[in-house]
Amino acid sequence: MLLLPVDSRNANAYTFLMQNAILEHHKDQLIFWNDFPELAALCWNRHTPQMTEETALRLYETNWAFVNRNTMPPHEKEFVTRIAKKFGSYLQGPHRAS
Repeated sequence: MLLLPVDSRNANAYTFLMQNAILEHHKDQLIFWNDFPELAALCWNRHTPQMTEETALRLYETNWAFVNRNTMPPHEKEFVTRIAKKFGSYLQGPHRAS
């Protein structure tokens, strides 16, 4: 394992390495956020095309007021319901994801 002292010169490299380590550890739970239109809208500032299911859930939870549930496609509603149940979330009720 490569250990770098974190300072302003290598903070981006450190962040990149940590993100990759996290993604590698959770590779069975990775999703492409662009497959979900409402999630993609929340990921406007993300540079990596993948994230864990749990990260996706936390983004939905944090930004739920900005999610347009009326135009959310059925596969995304099912995804939100599934991950909300899996990780435990107030979004798990069917009234929340629909």
